[in-house]
Amino acid sequence: MNELRSSGLEKDRITMEKNSFENPYSIKKKAMLDAIPEQKRREIDDFFSLPKEQRYIKPIKRKMKPGLKAGDIFAMHLPEDVYLYGKIIKKAENLPMIEDDFYIVLIGNLCTKELENPIFSIDKNNYLLGPWIISDSLWRNGKCFTVGNCPVVEDKLDIGFYKSRLAPGKDGKLHEAGFFMDIHGNKLEREPDIFELCAYITIDGIEHDIKTQIILGNLGVSE
Repeated sequence: MNELRSSGLEKDRITMEKNSFENPYSIKKKAMLDAIPEQKRREIDDFFSLPKEQRYIKPIKRKMKPGLKAGDIFAMHLPEDVYLYGKIIKKAENLPMIEDDFYIVLIGNLCTKELENPIFSIDKNNYLLGPWIISDSLWRNGKCFTVGNCPVVEDKLDIGFYKSRLAPGKDGKLHEAGFFMDIHGNKLEREPDIFELCAYITIDGIEHDIKTQIILGNLGVSE
């Protein structure tokens, strides 16, 4: 069964309180939660009660055969009527419980009022979110739209994933959990600088995480 990861600070907080142990990902999330002022935390928790027009990413242009490849730069049209940009780093190959037709992406801290074709790379100075594991369905429904392509240099960043659950491999057997891996699926003996859970992220999770960054003032979007 494929793993899905959605967001919600209240759900995250309840889950962490119920857990009898902490893993590196829950520790990271708890530290983030503890650093958020109460008023902003309430705004984030209220995300799913907002009107649809304040939550949903707007479709740009649907493409039934997007033909995605590493280096593709894509835009998302936010409810704030600006465009946020991300980049495909590679196909999500050799990751436990992840199908090969998914993609690893990073989101950069770049917004424009008009749809543009920015030639940019994501580094520690302009990194915003990810690595996310997403499918081409977001291109087919228009939520993501490719605007260009430039060489991938982001794979030089110290990014990876944390596997928190036992995972059945392609051999049908359960494999170990509780370890870090790089974006190629190679096990790491240390914690990467930037990591997420090794799981798909839903569109609700994407919209929530972006709105969280806006509320926290980490994204240059005027309300």
